[in-house]
Amino acid sequence: MPTYKIGAAGENAVLKDLTDHGFTTSLLKSTISEPAKIEANKQKTRIIVHVKVAVLPEKPHGVSQEEENKIIIYASRMGAIAYEAKVQLDHALNSTEINYRILL
Repeated sequence: MPTYKIGAAGENAVLKDLTDHGFTTSLLKSTISEPAKIEANKQKTRIIVHVKVAVLPEKPHGVSQEEENKIIIYASRMGAIAYEAKVQLDHALNSTEINYRILL
């Protein structure tokens, strides 16, 4: 399975989950070498979500300390709260689990 399809499936799962919870969302692509970030807004809450994805039986890895620092700085510049989303996909690339963690 091509990596870009796995990444896109994870990003789409997070976009749908956030939308289902009342957020308006947009996908922010900064560069080809960096993963996309998701911006989501709900009332006065603005968040930036960095998505990590894995297909069963693998588990999604968390962000590295360096990635975490970059995400926090980026979100701060945008006036947002930084989050990490770990997305578990099945072999058909359907989301089976999404876990969010605030990055401080």
